[in-house]
Amino acid sequence: MLRSMNEQLNYTVEALDGEAGHLHDFLIDERTWVVRYAVVDLGHWLPGRKVLLARPGIDAADYASKTLTLKATKAQIEASPDLTDDAPVSRQYEQYLYEHYQWAPYWAPGFAGGGVMPMETTAISEPDSPPFKAVNPHLRSLRELTGYSILVDEEHVGRVDAFMCYDDTWEVPFLVANVGGWFHKERLMVPTKRVGEIAFTEHRLTLNMRADTLDDLPAFDPEAPEAGRMEMCVYDYRGKMVSHEPVKDKHRR
Repeated sequence: MLRSMNEQLNYTVEALDGEAGHLHDFLIDERTWVVRYAVVDLGHWLPGRKVLLARPGIDAADYASKTLTLKATKAQIEASPDLTDDAPVSRQYEQYLYEHYQWAPYWAPGFAGGGVMPMETTAISEPDSPPFKAVNPHLRSLRELTGYSILVDEEHVGRVDAFMCYDDTWEVPFLVANVGGWFHKERLMVPTKRVGEIAFTEHRLTLNMRADTLDDLPAFDPEAPEAGRMEMCVYDYRGKMVSHEPVKDKHRR
């Protein structure tokens, strides 16, 4: 089901043996538009600590109770690698994390589906090699991207209000653009595949489409049941109606 990722922020996070904290953020791979990690703030239990959980470690989200249930115990979470707020996620950190929980890594050969792309290193099994120690430059914070200015034909047309995600594959097919009524609609559903350059220092992103095709995009309706069905009426950058189906992940856990 297609859901707003932003609405899930601050959900209560439940481990197998009790409450563990709250959902603080998501980290999105900007190359594939797939969520790689949920960032969990351990709150009152372990103040000041945040940890990453990948999709294999998530059981389910209960949207009625605003709860995210994990497949891990509090002891496993407490023993997981520390996440430093001011440091980007490194290759080495990702491997330690996956080894700790014994998850199948998304960069492993043969792991397909859900927009999976390999890590940019040929020596995953050799932690002393320089490529392995490099940071993963493609992981971007949902909180950071929300609010970015949107440019089309070098003109500011609005800002990013939210991102939409399939809750079974973690694929992020759409962003919600607040265009303030410029195109007869307040908010538009924009396919993320139309995102071109992302300028992080300027807090803006550029859409690869013409300004005169924006009005063909469907309006975002927050009252639509679970934001479903909207993916069936999205237009491409030429204004031609297209449908969008989530990628089936053969390795879903």
